[in-house]
Amino acid sequence: MEGLKFNRQFAPGVYLGLARFITRNDIKRKVKCGRLIKKPRRYQLKDDRKYALIMNRLDDATRLDHQLDGEKIGNVPGMEFLAEAIAEMHKRLKRSPNDMGTPTSLSEKLHLNQQKFMEALREVRKKTEFATFKQRIGSKGLRKLTSIGKCLERIAETYRHIFEHRYEAKKIRRCHGDLKATNLWLSRVADSTQDQLLFLDCVDFNPKFCHIDTLSDVAMVAVDLEMYLTHPSDSSKSQSDSEKIVQHFLYTYLQAANESEAVWPLLEYYMAEKAMVCAYTCILFDKQQSFGAQYLDVVLTHWKNLQYYLPPQNETRQAQHPALTHSGTTRRS
Repeated sequence: MEGLKFNRQFAPGVYLGLARFITRNDIKRKVKCGRLIKKPRRYQLKDDRKYALIMNRLDDATRLDHQLDGEKIGNVPGMEFLAEAIAEMHKRLKRSPNDMGTPTSLSEKLHLNQQKFMEALREVRKKTEFATFKQRIGSKGLRKLTSIGKCLERIAETYRHIFEHRYEAKKIRRCHGDLKATNLWLSRVADSTQDQLLFLDCVDFNPKFCHIDTLSDVAMVAVDLEMYLTHPSDSSKSQSDSEKIVQHFLYTYLQAANESEAVWPLLEYYMAEKAMVCAYTCILFDKQQSFGAQYLDVVLTHWKNLQYYLPPQNETRQAQHPALTHSGTTRRS
């Protein structure tokens, strides 16, 4: 019910309703369901039954991860379209209850993600599928990956006042919670030549994962863009060019969402944590080891970025992140 309500708002025309699940046949790849309930009410649903969410089928070619080459979305105009669409979506979100998104809950979530990430690293160390990756990053790279959780703990403590300010300023919203490239789709607006961005498959199983800071929400997209664009199938695109495109996405989002550059430490925190989540999800649950290794590369990138924000002992002065002075990044007036 929760997922249907949110997804209908941000993916109009896709979510048709609910239907009672009856049987499935894996050999024939068929599922038998009851009648479609277009506007379900809680009293209509039985607790001892399972229900399916019924959707219109979309063209796979319009999914964002299939649109990230330079001729489509993987360019400066494409990043502006994407960033502005997400910022507009965020402006429409409802504020979260006061017990959500507190500094304490952030710490609990980080602890959970650290545990899963370390479990994934144990898989990396023992599995032959990661031999090339381990050889490339060496023992030093593995030590950095192991220490990323501690880096995030120090960032959280150093910038606790900014996290608290975000909470007090009501920046915790009922967000999508899983803004991955595979959950974002392009759709042509009726009677127009313009595309709109559809937001599918929001988190609806755990309120702690969707009642989050909007910066945490957009961080997932940024991490996915880094993974896809810095490991492009088109070898003519350099990693430097890809990094500039992602930076342009982030700058455009911050401007469209009326955010200041003072939030960069928090954005780096969330991007590092989201990269950890994507990596351990691929390695432990989806068994997509090649994607897992690529997300680990993104984690290493953010390990390096976090060092600019980690103060020396007994000092809390913020170092300047290279993204803030990157001459190659296009800034909008």
